[in-house]
Amino acid sequence: MLREIQLAHCAGRLVLGAIALSVLSNPAMSADDGHRQHSVHAHGHGVLQVAVEGQELVMALHIPAVNVVGFESAADTPQQRELVSKAIERFSKGDALFVPSKAASCTFEHAEVALAGMRGGEKHNGNHQHDQRERARKHEHGAGDGHSELSAEYHFHCDTPAHLASVEVEVFSLLRDAKTIDAQVVTSTHQQTMELTPQRRTVKLTR
Repeated sequence: MLREIQLAHCAGRLVLGAIALSVLSNPAMSADDGHRQHSVHAHGHGVLQVAVEGQELVMALHIPAVNVVGFESAADTPQQRELVSKAIERFSKGDALFVPSKAASCTFEHAEVALAGMRGGEKHNGNHQHDQRERARKHEHGAGDGHSELSAEYHFHCDTPAHLASVEVEVFSLLRDAKTIDAQVVTSTHQQTMELTPQRRTVKLTR
């Protein structure tokens, strides 16, 4: 099943990005633990997709802009544009926001972060040497519909992925009035979902 999803998205290229895209295309993936799924855009709620393939760990985060900078409309004033730019800078520090199991020896490689539909919200690439052909996913909402979101993708390389049991998510410390983040995990062996809160921030990667 997982291989079929990969093939559908990358025409036969067995890469981790295809797994991540397959999850992104289905943010309402059914939960096997009974947790309620929030819509992709609901104030106070976010979605975190986690994909593991071989030594690669990729995470895609979606959070309403209001929970990131305090507003969702276009950043029209210098103060608003500065808030957007600083938010993108903060959310580009993947090694501070996500802490994989220490035993897995994971290294943060790069991040791509954007606040779609907001002036000053251009994509930021956390690794200037990263292949420029990799582009951040387009946000599903238009620039003028009042539903801007932060979209970010984080890439890690793990030397010993067999020991990658969990990821600590420190994103809540940067958010405003965020209540939950629905974490959706896809590995080569299974899929699962779990609800994260400011008090419960661990994404488990094993059953």
